[in-house]
Amino acid sequence: MNLWKHHLAFLKKQVNDFALTGNLPLLEENMLVVGHAQTDIYIGELSVGDIVGEVRTYLKDKCQLEEEAYKDWLYGEGHDYRMVQLSDDSVWTLRLGAEQGLFIHLHPARDVPSSVRVKAITLKTAILTLVMALKEDKDPYDVDLINSVRRTFLQAPPVQKLREGRGLEKILSILVK
Repeated sequence: MNLWKHHLAFLKKQVNDFALTGNLPLLEENMLVVGHAQTDIYIGELSVGDIVGEVRTYLKDKCQLEEEAYKDWLYGEGHDYRMVQLSDDSVWTLRLGAEQGLFIHLHPARDVPSSVRVKAITLKTAILTLVMALKEDKDPYDVDLINSVRRTFLQAPPVQKLREGRGLEKILSILVK
């Protein structure tokens, strides 16, 4: 699981840590793993360890902890993924991992109450803006600050305004809570 794309509690901790350390080059480097598409962020209460543990237990019960058995099970219903529901009723998508030795790829399901879908540029903008707002004691909803972040770190066009409960404002609100 790519925590920079999929776990809210991890993101909140990173925002606070980077605001304290001020290591913006490293933060920019970490933003690369967010990619350029859309992503789903888990907004529930389970820790990363809890999620991994529950998925591991689920797969162990299904005898799917070996790579070939996992592949057979994964593709067994004619799809390239399977869904699993965890103890907090969150729903997760299991796919085949692309990295050597990491054959299980896990991410929050889309269009479920336990996750929120966001464009990568919006997530990057929110994270970087919150870090800068905390670091410089500024309002994270200030459009001038947001556009400075977008221009300086993301080479992205400016936003005209924030729309309540949508896009960037929605993600900022979730990260600020």
